[in-house]
Amino acid sequence: RIRQLKSVPKDSFVYRVVVCFTAICSLPSINRLRSVAHLWFDIVQELRTCWETGKMIAGLESGSPNLSFSKLYQNLQMLNCCIEHRVRHENDSATTTTVDNPIEPDEDGDQFFECSSNISPSKSNLTELQPEGRLKPCGDLKLLNSNEILYVPVTQECPPATEDMLDEQTAVLTSLGSGEDATLLRAKMQSRSLLSDMESFKAANPLGTIEDFVRWYSPRDWIETEEVDADGNIQKHYSLSPRMQLPDNLWVEVWQQARPIPVRRQKRLFDDGKEAEKILQKLSSLSPGEILEQLIPVLLHTVYDRIAKEIEEMEESNAVALLETLNAKEVLIVKGKDERKKKLQQDFIVCLTSVEQYICRFKSFKEKLFSPDLNHKEKEEMIKVVTELHTRPEIPVKGAAHGRLGKRLASLFTKTKPTTNQANNDSTEAKNQFMTPAGKEYILRASIARPSNLRSRQSPQRMYLPYSPPEDFIIKAVDPWSPIESDQIHLTPAHDRRASNRSETRYKNGSFRQVLKWVRSLGQYGDGNNAFREPNSVAWLECGKLAVVDTNAHCIKVFDSETGHFEYSFGRGRTIGCQNLLYPYRIAVVPGGDDQLVVIQRHPRPQIHVFSAKGEFIRRFGQHLEKPRALTVDQSRRIIVIESQLQKLHIFSLEGKILSLFNLSEQLQFPTSICSNNHEIFISDNHLHSIKVFSYNGQLLREIKEANYITYPTNIKLNSLGQLITIDNHQGLNITVYDDYQQKKRLGAYTARICHSQILDVAIQPKQNILHLASKDYRVYTYQLPS
Repeated sequence: RIRQLKSVPKDSFVYRVVVCFTAICSLPSINRLRSVAHLWFDIVQELRTCWETGKMIAGLESGSPNLSFSKLYQNLQMLNCCIEHRVRHENDSATTTTVDNPIEPDEDGDQFFECSSNISPSKSNLTELQPEGRLKPCGDLKLLNSNEILYVPVTQECPPATEDMLDEQTAVLTSLGSGEDATLLRAKMQSRSLLSDMESFKAANPLGTIEDFVRWYSPRDWIETEEVDADGNIQKHYSLSPRMQLPDNLWVEVWQQARPIPVRRQKRLFDDGKEAEKILQKLSSLSPGEILEQLIPVLLHTVYDRIAKEIEEMEESNAVALLETLNAKEVLIVKGKDERKKKLQQDFIVCLTSVEQYICRFKSFKEKLFSPDLNHKEKEEMIKVVTELHTRPEIPVKGAAHGRLGKRLASLFTKTKPTTNQANNDSTEAKNQFMTPAGKEYILRASIARPSNLRSRQSPQRMYLPYSPPEDFIIKAVDPWSPIESDQIHLTPAHDRRASNRSETRYKNGSFRQVLKWVRSLGQYGDGNNAFREPNSVAWLECGKLAVVDTNAHCIKVFDSETGHFEYSFGRGRTIGCQNLLYPYRIAVVPGGDDQLVVIQRHPRPQIHVFSAKGEFIRRFGQHLEKPRALTVDQSRRIIVIESQLQKLHIFSLEGKILSLFNLSEQLQFPTSICSNNHEIFISDNHLHSIKVFSYNGQLLREIKEANYITYPTNIKLNSLGQLITIDNHQGLNITVYDDYQQKKRLGAYTARICHSQILDVAIQPKQNILHLASKDYRVYTYQLPS
């Protein structure tokens, strides 16, 4: 099944990921793809952690990639191979020391040893070489030109390859053409492993020749012939095969190029670092749709396993045919052409629906009709009855109400009630009565003239009503020849009918909030100019630009705040001076008109960077920071940073000088955001459900707290009037505004019409009361607060 579907082993890592994705997609949520993207992002981050820490990925088969499994599974196996090679190489490097010829890395990170240029294949030099890299003697073979034993050298392992890598190599080789030069070039490109083995052989056998190498490496190219001499003795002669004696033979050319280098000093054939980064980059760039498309074969495999388990529990032989039909349609989807896949998938869904209905009906009949005391023969008869119920509209009940099946059917509609005598004299007598119905159905039939008594003739009419008290109901006429099932009148309670008059105020979490709708959104997941890989922070510049920190892309992207058009970006790999900017985390704008940007870098070494509005690097400082969480810049150009976990408050000058440092661990538990009005410092605490106000001397002045309105605050901002705006994500986006005088009066409370993903950071246009929110769904949303 796995080979047919190109799937993965059951209960493997990828198999379980598919089960998780399936559970997410089955939830009644409108953000399924976003949830898949969030989970996939965390998975890729964990895979990168495994690579960086040398921890093997669990739930995968060991060894080289198995080409019979899915491409995603092969990539993960390749990543495991990279981790294994890296750990083994580091261990070998730690235990092996070289004095005369130390191993040095080249520009690409590969480690190799460069032999001195004065080494030549002359016989005098070869005899002076010391053999290295010997594994074991090669049987009883000896070198042809000497009486020394022929040794098997230590060679490099064959580099593992995935199906994608093989396809890329095939495409490159095919693109070279079909000429003689192209054929020679292809042969040389494929001879890397041959060159490595020849160099290892020469290092282990300094006096060896190409004939000796062929005897060990390709015995079928070493031809043995027998001749009878004049004395009648059998003489054995040895020679290379005809293909080895062809002019311009590639093996001879490679042998002449090979130098005696043991394997430990050779350039590695398998670059684990390069391959690992290529795989991680490929996985991180996948969109949710591409992820799910790659996992379709595994999803089909999980469906087959689940259906097979259900059918096995049914113990019904006819259901096996349904399973085979389902598997055949799954194979067609995997092997079908792209233009037919949509039609094949639709057919598969129809087939799967019918199989699920069959199983559900069978289990329902079995639960209702099978009594626990059935013997084997009776059980087989009941299974036969249930099977007939799927294929026939009616079946006879043997023994009617007195048979086992008839009694079971009657018991479904009756319940046992104590009689009057039982209540009086504790008698055990009881009688069966039909239970009180949960609802009633009324069918009114009449023969009347419709629509006019004068012009219409009488015809049969029917009115049908399902009634479930105490709800109100409506009776209407229906077509007399239509089936009852399609003419049911659905009763609508009064409160549901009034729900169509939507109010702009919503009662939520114990508070009334005005409903807001976002004005515009910017971005998506990806690597382009208008896409983000992790928009962790956002800031509004006084020149009308919007700066967004893209953490995983190691850059800051600047947009027009009105139109959302991309302007420019700067950061690692984009501008000079920004090469040390890794994983930027938070951003703030220096007030005063020049729009200098202050950026916090959180990993791998926390520090503060200062840039011009155009991205020109100015300075960096703050290397003593440990867990920076949020920052702000006040009107006096003081940079204020709050650290999470440590609860330390740092105040810097714009030049990087430390002005103050306070420990607020007794007042804070989990600070999330910070802002300032140049006299007081406001810090939101997510765990304490409040905003703490401090002086610039580190003294707690007051606490802003209001039940149902400040709950798990994540961001706070001050507008141009000094009014405090709090944002939280408790069961959706909630915004609350307080007055400028000690924030005692609540001016407004708002909630978003849609349920956003986690809000990571907020920027404000102070005079217009416009909020720009960076969300975990890789977008920046803009909201206009009422004035």
